[in-house]
Amino acid sequence: MGTLLNPTRSELMQLDDIARNLGIGKQWSGPKMVVDALDASLRRADPLIKEVAPRGELVAEKLAAHYHVRFEEVRTEKDIDILEDRYLRCKKEIGFAQLREELRNPKIDALLFRRLHAKEDDSDRWVAILNLLVTQDRAYWSRFHELSHRIAEPQQRLLPFKRERVDDKNAVEALIDAIAGALGFHKRLFGPLVSAMHGCPLTFEKIRGMRDAYAPTASLLAVTNAVVAMWSRPALAFVACVRGRVRDDREDRALRVAPQGRNDIARQAELYVIPNMRVPEASVVYDVFHSGNDQTDFERCGIWETSDGTRLPNHKVLISATRIGEQVYCVMSA
Repeated sequence: MGTLLNPTRSELMQLDDIARNLGIGKQWSGPKMVVDALDASLRRADPLIKEVAPRGELVAEKLAAHYHVRFEEVRTEKDIDILEDRYLRCKKEIGFAQLREELRNPKIDALLFRRLHAKEDDSDRWVAILNLLVTQDRAYWSRFHELSHRIAEPQQRLLPFKRERVDDKNAVEALIDAIAGALGFHKRLFGPLVSAMHGCPLTFEKIRGMRDAYAPTASLLAVTNAVVAMWSRPALAFVACVRGRVRDDREDRALRVAPQGRNDIARQAELYVIPNMRVPEASVVYDVFHSGNDQTDFERCGIWETSDGTRLPNHKVLISATRIGEQVYCVMSA
């Protein structure tokens, strides 16, 4: 798999198709085109959601209706029975014969079917199956991911069947994820909620409040990354969990970090965490992992150190942390 910095040949061909479809160029010329792709996708979506209330679920509903996408949620085996009856038996869509087998894989987030026997104006010309058998955390995100495929990719290039895997992170999927983020947390609609927090500390109490107001079905991590991106001061998000070294997960297991979103102001301020570095015992993050209680406190980044002795720049930061299962979600702001 490639990346947006170095896509494979087949990914580059797909990116070329997206560039032409969005009207931003005849060929994909590199990562600098990501912003152009985001802007072009938003220009397509904006007229459709002009009158929509500031609620993420309503945005998805409006876009789905325009692009003839029907979302079907699978929470139990009974839901699979219903979908097989509806699409395989009644509508003779043979692609749904593989539905049950595909959804047995917990790494499958969603399945996108282009119905072969649909009419041009059918509301379910495209059927997106959301796999919620294990968790519902990614349901909101998956909606916008599938809609982003419909918006950005030429229709004739989309296969009749497409699976979305949690671990499928090639160059094209990275671009589609970026578009999904821009649509799922539209700056014009979601931005005012973040702006209203100007001058307030960045805490999970505030983030949960914004989630409840804009996208109650979104995962806390997705909302956190969206808030961080729009925050008016340096901010970043990361997740901490017990894991080993990069070269061998069984070796030297400890509470370690996985960076998530970081805003441009944080990049300029050199506010960052290093992938897989240990969480120091003096950090609020360590306390939250062991106590399970939400905490927010100030600390110095200089207490964070890698195994080779590298320390983070000694910024004074506010860290808010909350434990979700075996992970700690964290936001750091300066």
